Amino acid sequence: MNVRRKIGIPPIITIQIGGPEAVKDVDALIDTGSTYCVISLEDAVGMGYEPWRAATVPVGTAGGMISAPLIKIGFVKVLGFKIENVETIVKDLTGVGIDAVVGWSFLRHFKFSFDSEDGIFEMEEI
Repeated sequence: MNVRRKIGIPPIITIQIGGPEAVKDVDALIDTGSTYCVISLEDAVGMGYEPWRAATVPVGTAGGMISAPLIKIGFVKVLGFKIENVETIVKDLTGVGIDAVVGWSFLRHFKFSFDSEDGIFEMEEI
């Protein structure tokens, strides 16, 4: 399956994330510079996770290195493509303007391209 979608610049798209207690639609930045997907603390707790019990990993941010909880969420679904048990960082995203980040822990499962001139994002199953 191959899907093309006009998503604009920066590449923000509505995705679906799921956990043991809830499924949510959230606005996420497609970020090829992010090793992991990222969700907010509020969404993680709302989906039934306890990030304060998770192991932490060092994460590089624009403000420097931080330590953040790393969990596996039930699934991430982008443009109809669903991957289960996705490694995901939990971080306070208040004031950032997005609810989540789609990083390599999801993207590595696909061939994808982004035409920045036209704002077209294309994904294909490997």
